[in-house]
Amino acid sequence: MGFLFLTIILILWGYSFTNIKISPFSILFMSLGIFYSQFTSINIDLIIKVLFLITSIIYLIKDKYSKKYVFSLLLIAVLILIESTSPSKFNQYYGFIDALTSFATFSTGILLFSIKFSLQERRSILKSISYLPIFSVLIGIPLTFGGFISMTARGGIALSGAALETNLSFFSVLSLVSLDILYQDTRSNKYQILKIINFILLCCTLTRGGIISGIIIILPSLLFLLKKGFKGVRQFIFLIITIFGSIYPLILLWKSISERTFSADGINTSGRYTAWDYIVNLTTNKSQGMGLGSLKTLTEDINLRAFTAAHNTYIQFYYETGYLGVTLLSILFILILIIILKLTNYRKKIIYLTFISFLVYSYTDNCIVNNRYWYLFMFIIGCFKYFDRKEENALL
Repeated sequence: MGFLFLTIILILWGYSFTNIKISPFSILFMSLGIFYSQFTSINIDLIIKVLFLITSIIYLIKDKYSKKYVFSLLLIAVLILIESTSPSKFNQYYGFIDALTSFATFSTGILLFSIKFSLQERRSILKSISYLPIFSVLIGIPLTFGGFISMTARGGIALSGAALETNLSFFSVLSLVSLDILYQDTRSNKYQILKIINFILLCCTLTRGGIISGIIIILPSLLFLLKKGFKGVRQFIFLIITIFGSIYPLILLWKSISERTFSADGINTSGRYTAWDYIVNLTTNKSQGMGLGSLKTLTEDINLRAFTAAHNTYIQFYYETGYLGVTLLSILFILILIIILKLTNYRKKIIYLTFISFLVYSYTDNCIVNNRYWYLFMFIIGCFKYFDRKEENALL
């Protein structure tokens, strides 16, 4: 099964370079909808990461304009790699290859942000991301019936699709931003309907950080719905029906989430607080960290169990790169935000809410080390750079 999926991905990826209607990035983003480790020993995720990197480099070579920002952003990434790694930090578990692998994932996101896609290709890739949660769920159905995976998680009460519940949450959260961009491009109501579907899928994952992040993104839509509901009798009736129709699903959602969140001992964070304290105490080099990519190599430490990715981007970067790395990372994001605001005419509040959503989600999950979030996020915020509503609508 793994070999079959890999063959399909490679064939479609290669074919996309010969067909201008299909973007290789659309193929690669859709391929992220499956978590292959569930049913194969082939490291398909690593191959997909390599394909993302190769494709990004090809696009940057062809597009001179993209190089205007990529060098300054990559310079910061290189500085993070240099300041956090040294031969003295390498051991039998952590080596230069581990550092380079983490750097490659991190820098690929920067490349995706820097590429200036054509209007048609940008829209095509955004559509792929928008349908990614639905694709993951639909492809999970035959895989589940075939006995290859289980579409349920958290003891059978949460939805995971063909990925993991965390990854499906990533897809759903970021698809909400993609759908907002597409709606601003086209004013097509189908994207509003898709937004509702993907938010429902997000809730079905029972991923607390993802649901909060998703609510932050759709906040303007919720406020608009409330405001519109008081502008006429028909709109008011629709608003009342929507509110009452949402009560029972919200009660079920709250019941499921509260059972996971609250226990007799207090708030249940699925072991996060304990792991975070442990990881922070393991950081002996507070200024430069223990080495980029080093946390995932602590598989011999039974106290970490599933937390070789910290489920907290801030603690992960602090452990691996120290205060200096965290400072450089902050500078990187400030620079990215400045670049976006300088170039775009997109709605500023959505840009800010997207970044706030990222900052909130980063507190409970691995939003940089997990390429299934990082690649999508960096591509999407890169779309903000060249958004021109008049130019977009001229293509319709």
